[in-house]
Amino acid sequence: MPNSVAATLVARLVSGRLDALLDRHVALLARIDKRWREAVKQGEARLPCRPGDCACCCGVFEAPLLDALALARWLRWRGATTEEARRARLQSEAATAAGWPFPHFFGDAGGDRMETALAALDDAPCALLTAEGVCAAYADRPSICRFQGFRFADPKTGATLDDACPRRPAGPALAFDLETYDAVEASLFAALVESVPGLGARDIGQWDVPIATAVLWGLET
Repeated sequence: MPNSVAATLVARLVSGRLDALLDRHVALLARIDKRWREAVKQGEARLPCRPGDCACCCGVFEAPLLDALALARWLRWRGATTEEARRARLQSEAATAAGWPFPHFFGDAGGDRMETALAALDDAPCALLTAEGVCAAYADRPSICRFQGFRFADPKTGATLDDACPRRPAGPALAFDLETYDAVEASLFAALVESVPGLGARDIGQWDVPIATAVLWGLET
């Protein structure tokens, strides 16, 4: 793994030194699921997706670094399947061939180079998508997947996050405390920076990685 920051992250992941921090982050992710479950139960929203509806699971998506580390840890616990590992490596090789160096931190790629890589992988299924079209890591999926399908709005700030599914009729945005969510995520990232000083050189979003990278991290020993 050529990137020294990535190597340090994986070493801390393997040693268990990030477990307490990642436990707190997983609890933060659970807030998203809790909100949309409430919305569906109360009739605020309807989720039309069924197992096998996976058009939104193709391409390369930006997984926040803490999401990626939590997913990699889960894969280490469960053990990645051969198919997941193969797909992750194929996605990685395709991106590298397009000039986007592994481990594919979004901050490492210039705009044109990244766009070329993303275009090459536009139809590639997620490394965690099974042959049946379901997510092999649904309970531990990144936040980008959890927000998918709904429109959220912060009632305090007016900020919105619109990931509405085109199959779902447009409706009112769901109230969600995006400000607090972002603040907690930022505080957790700050704690991670203390453990891996090199992370402080960039803003949090510059360390986003593709889900395939998280799968490959989960295979590290």
